[in-house]
Amino acid sequence: MDAVEEHPTPVTVHGRRGLLAAVPFVLGFRPAASLVLLTITLSPGAARVVSAMRVDIDAPWAQVRGRLLPRLRAERCGLVVAGYCGPQEEQRVRDVVADLRRASVVVLDAYVVDGDVATGIPVDRQAPWACGVPGPDDPQVVELGMAMALRGRGVLGDRSAVVRSVAAPEGGRARAGSGATDRAAGRLLDVLAGAAAGGADCLLREIDRAADSARQDWDARRTVDVDLAADLAVLVWDPVARDRLLGRLLRAEAQPWIPVLVSVVTAIPDPQAAAIVATLAVAAYRHGDGALSTVCVDRCLQADPGHRLAQLLRAAAAAGLPPDDLGLLGRTSSDLNAGTTG
Repeated sequence: MDAVEEHPTPVTVHGRRGLLAAVPFVLGFRPAASLVLLTITLSPGAARVVSAMRVDIDAPWAQVRGRLLPRLRAERCGLVVAGYCGPQEEQRVRDVVADLRRASVVVLDAYVVDGDVATGIPVDRQAPWACGVPGPDDPQVVELGMAMALRGRGVLGDRSAVVRSVAAPEGGRARAGSGATDRAAGRLLDVLAGAAAGGADCLLREIDRAADSARQDWDARRTVDVDLAADLAVLVWDPVARDRLLGRLLRAEAQPWIPVLVSVVTAIPDPQAAAIVATLAVAAYRHGDGALSTVCVDRCLQADPGHRLAQLLRAAAAAGLPPDDLGLLGRTSSDLNAGTTG
């Protein structure tokens, strides 16, 4: 189940075709064999996609329903129900719509996408409708693509492509990452030994240095050197340094930190990468990339089943924690860390 929260780069779309164009950009990949539930504001003025949820088309509906309904009632939102499936699964989408309406959910629209054609499922007295799914040259698709590019991200082919985009390195790259991690751990021990009683302050300086260096490397080369990646991965083993980095990531609305961290986690093997993968998961959730956050949590917990940050984020996502609340945590963490050094 992938939860994707409010998109951090507002883009105006128009009509059903605009919403059809927006779904892959909101999810981060093109859905297939999926049920997509878009939560839409009911407040006056322009409608806004508050969140999106994607589940497999054959996922147990009772579990999805139990997670979805409390949020809809709390936020006073309506819902657009979209099935990305063939004709054989259309009845399941119709059953979901009927169940939601019996639960007094405001279903604004419903449709099934099969290939390049969307066909409406009538809600209330809506007339039957069908339209083509906007292609890559559609102006709304182009605008959405530009907004995603500003975040350093794009639309991947499917969910498995999201998994591959943050997979651990293999072969020679894994050996290089493991060696770099050993060297980074040795450097950090030497630095801390020289800092004596000022260990916490030293960690904060080191994580700031490592983050700045990785960001500069990414800006210059669109990749992060394996030794810089290892520095970040090792430093966030310590909660003080990790929280300092999170304080920056959760507040950096316009800065493309996500691709920087993607470059880092794909250079470092597991289990050494578990902490930085969890850090990326939190940052991705905060900035609306729920699919990326989910697969990062999965990777982290596969490498370290007891990782507390990943467990906490999974629980927060299941409870529907708004991403803005993570932004508040980022400010609090940054303030606390600033007090430590001051």
